[in-house]
Amino acid sequence: MCEAGVDTVLIEAHWDQLVHLTASVQTGHASAVTALARFGSAARGDPIYDAGVQLGKLLRTTFLADYFVNAGFRRELRRVLNRGEAVNALKRAIYTGRVVSGGQKPRLFGCETAFR
Repeated sequence: MCEAGVDTVLIEAHWDQLVHLTASVQTGHASAVTALARFGSAARGDPIYDAGVQLGKLLRTTFLADYFVNAGFRRELRRVLNRGEAVNALKRAIYTGRVVSGGQKPRLFGCETAFR
């Protein structure tokens, strides 16, 4: 059993700064690179960084609870992941020259035949 907890008091204490940081990045007043440089892993011990870590734990817990409880959410997630895998398989096939059309067997072009 996992005993890790989420410090919601820390999130509440620094909520305004987290929202301000998010709004600055979304509106373009600060770049994501600048925010990551300021609040990346090198900022351990910074209260805003620690609040962001706790918020991340809370969001991850919420996601996992939805995944385990909600069958519709699992189906949708599986559908989206399968679509992504199909796109990656197509990109790989195009890159390696193994494109199948009209029910034919895959054809290999050039030196790929030596690696079969």
